[in-house]
Amino acid sequence: MNKPFGFTERHCREFIENTSELILCMDAKGRFVYVNRSWKEKMGYSEEEAYAMTIWDTIHPDHMSKCSDHFRKACEGDLTDCCTRSIETAFVCKDEKVIFAEMNSSCMIEKCDEEKFVMCSFSDITERKKLEEALYLEKEQIEKTLLSVGDGVISTDKNGRILLMNKAAESLTGWKLKSASEININDIYDVRDETTKEKIVSPFEEVLQKGDQINNSSHKLLISKSGSEFYIEDSAAPIKDSMGNVTGMILVFRDSTEKIEKLKQVEYLSLHDHMTSLYNRKYMQDSIKRLDTKRNLPFSFIYMDVNGLKLVNDSLGHDMGDKLIVSVANALKGMLRSDDIVGRIGGDEFLVLLPKTDIESTEKVAERIEKTVSETKIDSLVPSIALGYAVKTEDDQSILETLKRAEASMYKAKLKSSKIMRNYMIENLIKLLEDKYDVSKQHSKRVMYYCEKIAIAMGFTEKETADLKTTALLHDIGEVVIPASLLNKPEKLSEEEYEQIKIHSEKGYQILKSIDEYSALAESVLQHHERWDGKGYPEGLKEGDILLHSRIINVADAYEAMTSERPYKKAMTQKEALDELKKCRGEQFDPEIVNIFIEKVLLKNSLDLQ
Repeated sequence: MNKPFGFTERHCREFIENTSELILCMDAKGRFVYVNRSWKEKMGYSEEEAYAMTIWDTIHPDHMSKCSDHFRKACEGDLTDCCTRSIETAFVCKDEKVIFAEMNSSCMIEKCDEEKFVMCSFSDITERKKLEEALYLEKEQIEKTLLSVGDGVISTDKNGRILLMNKAAESLTGWKLKSASEININDIYDVRDETTKEKIVSPFEEVLQKGDQINNSSHKLLISKSGSEFYIEDSAAPIKDSMGNVTGMILVFRDSTEKIEKLKQVEYLSLHDHMTSLYNRKYMQDSIKRLDTKRNLPFSFIYMDVNGLKLVNDSLGHDMGDKLIVSVANALKGMLRSDDIVGRIGGDEFLVLLPKTDIESTEKVAERIEKTVSETKIDSLVPSIALGYAVKTEDDQSILETLKRAEASMYKAKLKSSKIMRNYMIENLIKLLEDKYDVSKQHSKRVMYYCEKIAIAMGFTEKETADLKTTALLHDIGEVVIPASLLNKPEKLSEEEYEQIKIHSEKGYQILKSIDEYSALAESVLQHHERWDGKGYPEGLKEGDILLHSRIINVADAYEAMTSERPYKKAMTQKEALDELKKCRGEQFDPEIVNIFIEKVLLKNSLDLQ
């Protein structure tokens, strides 16, 4: 029995010396009495250096207290369980490198003198500690990221019980983590259909049971604990262990209310006319294709065009033109059936789609539209429309041909109504000017009267005289765009105000040019403030380059203005006005026309306007 023991003891010594474990023995004061080769190699000390040291020379300062307590218990033989027999500590090598180790200790008592020794073995766990630290930092980083991101984040266990919620999730759901912890996610994540408001079946079972990942960006509502509603987008993914088993779930969701509202706004604008809020051309075209089915027969169209829009734009400005369009649109909205579809398909064109509507019903709708529009009023304007209609009655008829027939019918009606509308507009503009400018009515009629007398004296034909009279009556029509405060200002106009007044001749030209019946007169209206010497406006024409009618109106206009009361001056006597005409002939006025006006009109007839 002795030989095997001796054999075992020798081999045990060799094993202790050559093991990769760091093994040492120290006395009760911590002085090294033995260190193995691995310890010397790892710590960097020779055997002589080691035996001159204590364990306290090698322990890291941060671990000194813990090791001191452990050493005391080892000496007292009080290391009774695995927790106290083994501790993790850190040592400082000779080159000041720090190594982490798991230290196991036991107390030995020498029988002869009962001297106590502590035997320790160390496993180098430096790499493990580095890995643990890295994992800890990674975990901290992930947790801090999840808790701080703007999206809501909820983590659950494999049964769907909530483990983690970040601030965004608390805000959106209305639940605090403290209250929601261990509650099933379906009890706090209340998602509804945006239209019906019915609860949507939870997809989380697919994630937790099947390990599927879900992504959902459809329009759905999250109802918070307080009842607030948010559009949300969400995604959920399983958490799996190293064996691929699902251990939980991560839900990420965000408030997409602003995004959805903007998308809806873009979608609305893509299908609606921005000015009238009626459907636009694209939507109407798509609707025609969509509704072109047998079950919608008979299918009717009413095609409409607003009369005189260009004239309104040119005379009263585009703001008034826009009001005209909107007033027609509002009239259409207020009187059509819920199934009827109305849209603005061009600047002044509207279209109504009437599924399941025969010709008799269509005619009644058209009559109602005309009546409703005629009863509409914008300031002193009453809108006027031309409309036409057509009906598709058979399935094999072309829907586009039916639309073309409705359009052709509208243009036919427009030919009849446009002249009446234009004359009405001119009368309306004259009335508007007279209402805003106190002297306008009598001024234009007097100028027309003087022009007629000059025309007769110059031997004009009846047609030429009639054209001149109409031009004279309308020569200041462009003043309808000038503010009444300027037209009636009693003080002298500033240079800027005078420049604003001067645009009336160009505006008058634009108005008359847009009306076929008056377009031939437009140029004479444009030039009626040109001067014989070329110092007039708007083009600075001179002498014979100025149209004859414009030269005549220039003289008659000036004489009437001189002999009439104005807010800013008293009327001249006839003699004073004649002297001014004579003084300015050859400069402001055509000298021949001045002579004819004085000699053959004023003096010959002793003219006074009755």
